Amino acid sequence: MKNLKTMKRFIWLLIIAVAFYGCGEDDEVIVGEPPVANAGVDIDAFVGGTVTLDGSGSADPEGGALTYNWELTQVPSGSNATVSSSTSVNATFTPDLAGNYTAKLTVEDEDGNRDDDEVLISVEEDGAPGAETIVVDEDINSDTVWEDIFNDPDRADYRIEANIDVNALLSIKPGVVVEVKQGLEFIVASSGGIIANGTASKPIKFTSENTEANFKWTGIGIYSSDQRNEFNHVIVEHGGSEALEYVYNGISAYIAANLTVGENAKVNISNSTFSESEEAGILVLEGGELVSFSSNSISENETYGMLVDPLMVEEIDNTTSFNNNGTNGVAFFNGTLASGTDHSWNAMQAGSSIYGVGNLAVSDLLILEPGVSLLMSLDKTIKIGTEGGFISEGTEDNRITISSASAGSGLHWGGLFFSSSDARNLIEYTDISYGGAVDADYIYNGISSYVKTNIYVDDNASVSINNSTLSDSDEFGLVVNESGEINSFENNMLENNASDAVLTNPNSIFIFSGTNTFSENGSNSIRIFSGDLEIAGTIPALDASGFYLINGEIDIESNVNIEEGANFEIKENVFIDVEATGSLKAVGTASNKITFTTSDLDGGRYWGGIRFYSSSSLNELNHVTVSYAGGDDAMYFYGSVNSYVYSNITLSTSAKLKLTNSTIINSEGYGLAIRNTATVNGIGKDDVGNIADIISANADFSSNATTNIVFE
Repeated sequence: MKNLKTMKRFIWLLIIAVAFYGCGEDDEVIVGEPPVANAGVDIDAFVGGTVTLDGSGSADPEGGALTYNWELTQVPSGSNATVSSSTSVNATFTPDLAGNYTAKLTVEDEDGNRDDDEVLISVEEDGAPGAETIVVDEDINSDTVWEDIFNDPDRADYRIEANIDVNALLSIKPGVVVEVKQGLEFIVASSGGIIANGTASKPIKFTSENTEANFKWTGIGIYSSDQRNEFNHVIVEHGGSEALEYVYNGISAYIAANLTVGENAKVNISNSTFSESEEAGILVLEGGELVSFSSNSISENETYGMLVDPLMVEEIDNTTSFNNNGTNGVAFFNGTLASGTDHSWNAMQAGSSIYGVGNLAVSDLLILEPGVSLLMSLDKTIKIGTEGGFISEGTEDNRITISSASAGSGLHWGGLFFSSSDARNLIEYTDISYGGAVDADYIYNGISSYVKTNIYVDDNASVSINNSTLSDSDEFGLVVNESGEINSFENNMLENNASDAVLTNPNSIFIFSGTNTFSENGSNSIRIFSGDLEIAGTIPALDASGFYLINGEIDIESNVNIEEGANFEIKENVFIDVEATGSLKAVGTASNKITFTTSDLDGGRYWGGIRFYSSSSLNELNHVTVSYAGGDDAMYFYGSVNSYVYSNITLSTSAKLKLTNSTIINSEGYGLAIRNTATVNGIGKDDVGNIADIISANADFSSNATTNIVFE
């Protein structure tokens, strides 16, 4: 291999030597391969326009750096045109006469080898002979038409040199370019109107006098309610130097924009571009109206793509694109949907969202379409009022997202609060996360504190929640107040909520089925606060990681069944009371028991126990484990006991219970306390035989602090 390399070097040296000595004195010596110059394709241009020469297609086959030199080798007779930046890969010149110009590009490589190429520039007169840019420095007080003076799309037809009020109808023809001096504003007043109707090939443009220096003008303000106001195929760029309006609604700031639509103003916008504003691309104030809005491009605006009244969000179509804005989508400030009509919010294009920078109150029906991404600012809430309704219905393949705009920083929004009982309220295939920044309400029933949550269902409100995710709340995933109602709750995921997965009233307990999953919550529990269980039904078992946490005393006043495998943890000294009008039937299996135990076993704290005041023949505990109760006095026993009793299970006078295959253990007092005429398995204290032994034969009693069974 070494010899082969040496031979190759020798051959190259021989070739170079032959080439060198074979040259005459006047022959040029070429070292390496020469570069290839490429001056680009021929150009059509206009007098007075800027021509850009492009040598980027040039190359050095050896990959070395090139130097460039441009020169005009042919110009019309009398022309004084010269090349600017002649040593750059892209040079420019301004043709001053009509005719043909030839530009020559010479490139040189690092070895001194050169190549050249030429490009032909054909230049025509632009506009009528002697045409000049029209200076606009006075208000427009009579109907006016702005014509397209120059064909060059980069040459200004009109230059605005003063603040302008349009007090009549201004019509702008396709291709018109309007250049505005720094800091100036263009206002369509209440008595005026504007029809700017360009075409795809000849758009209308409003721009700054010096975009290269990033000079900004104030922007266009629409204060006219003329239904004819229109922007079609219009470019509005480099505005937003100063704000035309102060936005109170939760923003409390002056907001500058390329286009501001004022209170009671109306405008139609289609196929148009709003870009590079110092703040917002478009600002629509409360009461302003986008009569129609479609197929627009909103890009490179510093703060907001769009900032609008909430009533205008539904006008934003999914063919409008948002790119590289501070908030990449449409943002809404504080407001109320209360127009008496339904509102449907569309999904934005991929990578774009609806942003809630203010609180939203809903008094109509709000519908979120599949694919909507709704991102709320810190502490901001969505409140569905008593007259309102809410449908967030995604699909398995096109879910809806409602979250914090600062979720990536772990910061929370306020939450979604329901005061509405509208039967249409629905959350389906929706991911709701990072709520709970503000207090939803004060919960008295054994909680006695304000609560924070992703979703709050207030008294008399109702909603169905299915196939959805409730996650990362600052406290609870879901809170249901005393008379709030969950119509259905299936196939949901509750994860990473800082406190319990759910906090709810007793009467909602039947809704939470085993199809829901719990993961990494502060407690993977459905916490039940104190109250009367007045509805008959079956309490379902939760998935393997979920359980019921009884936070306050539950009074069962109806016929209640418990599904096999259900697990209950109960707070210290809290009782479950089966009242005279109710019954409790908990039937597990040998392999899938039902359990009642303390919520703080490690802390050695005992719950109150189960107290039966009911004489219903439905009362039954079969394959049930009851443990670590007896933390508080269940009731007073007279006779030989003559004191308050503490027990896992207590039967009041005349109460009845069927107890089989169950485990009654680790009570702070008695395992089972039977008062007066109460019976277990049809046996009372006055029956013949050792009643305690007879009862014990059907259940396992052990490790109870006092005795297993006591009679009054």
